[in-house]
Amino acid sequence: MSNLGEETIFNLLPREEVKAEKPPRYRSLFDPKSPVPYSTFKNTGGGVYGKRDGGSHKPDVYLKRGTGSAGGPSHTVRSTPEKRPERGEDLRKAAVPLAKERPVMGVKADKNFITANAVNAILAVPKTRTPPTIDYLAKEDYGKVPAYLGQIKEEVEPMPEDERLELLDALKSKWDAVNARYQKLCHQTFFERGRLEQKKSLEKMLDAIEADIEKIGKGPIMVKK
Repeated sequence: MSNLGEETIFNLLPREEVKAEKPPRYRSLFDPKSPVPYSTFKNTGGGVYGKRDGGSHKPDVYLKRGTGSAGGPSHTVRSTPEKRPERGEDLRKAAVPLAKERPVMGVKADKNFITANAVNAILAVPKTRTPPTIDYLAKEDYGKVPAYLGQIKEEVEPMPEDERLELLDALKSKWDAVNARYQKLCHQTFFERGRLEQKKSLEKMLDAIEADIEKIGKGPIMVKK
């Protein structure tokens, strides 16, 4: 076993000096001139304890009663007087519940609230709504002729009597012609669908012509100008 503290030939060999590399200088990412947060040091140059020269209080100006920061009397004033206990009244607080007196937890109801709400909505009696009463006598235009009637009278005029009689004769002659065609078909046995549809169309034409004859034959007719 070799002893490291003894002399050895390796100590005679020159050794290379290993220079330690100096790391780069540390520079903070933050501004070095920014004020230190929550610092108790004064930012002004040459700060001293207490106030500056010439800033002392005057001897005749001192803190007087009612001039504090609160701006009121130094003692506390209660808005409502404290209630005094009556004789026989128990002023003790409620007792602390025992460990075994725990509230009931985890209770679940078997009721289906969605179905119950639907049934209640179906069986509910609808509310009776009273229609609003309109007093037509209180209107401003009650008893007056509407303005639109004057406009309509300006747009229409009565048909001349000779034209009305001529139109009535033309409708009657048309009714005779359509009725003659209808009489030829009404006494036949219909085996084709086309003949049946033709009969129905002639019946509609006769009804329309009869309605026009009745309307024109009553009296004067108003037409647009």
